[in-house]
Amino acid sequence: MKTLFTFALALGVTLMSFAGPTNKLLELSGVSFAYDKAKVTLLEGAGRVKISLYDKEGNRLHCKSLNVKESVSIPYDLADLPRAAYTIRIENRYEKVDHVIETKSRAPKSPGFKAALKRGKTDNFVKLSVYEVNEAGLDVKLFDDENKVIYREFIDNEEPFARKYNLKSISSDRVFVVVTDKNGHKEYFHN
Repeated sequence: MKTLFTFALALGVTLMSFAGPTNKLLELSGVSFAYDKAKVTLLEGAGRVKISLYDKEGNRLHCKSLNVKESVSIPYDLADLPRAAYTIRIENRYEKVDHVIETKSRAPKSPGFKAALKRGKTDNFVKLSVYEVNEAGLDVKLFDDENKVIYREFIDNEEPFARKYNLKSISSDRVFVVVTDKNGHKEYFHN
């Protein structure tokens, strides 16, 4: 029995020597990514590391070295880079880990308001009703059918409102309205 145990122990040690070395850096680092924002996380014990950002041709765009003594997260904003695949490489003296990421367009944000437009059939007017406003600062423009601004108004309140715009020299069906919030989201109202 003792011989069998010794043989099993020797076989286990031999098999362990054939197992590949574990990548400790892979266990102590990670990259999370969404649209055009990346976050590199390094856990305590990673030691001295270098973080590099490469484009798909292998050109290094950014490099940063640091000594990790406690867990840290490093954000990267890739919004100014073109949509493409990039590689974030984390390396130390012994190991390296590559994370391939692909930038995408940002998730579309919904406008900070909800509105409706009513056109007068017998009277010559348009009535804009904004029934939900998330933040103050709306720019309302009325255009004619030649894309000329015929009226513009800035509305700086967070309350729902309704405005009736009387049109003198142009038919209401030849007018379109553009409402823009201060973040640049637009809503178009036309025939």
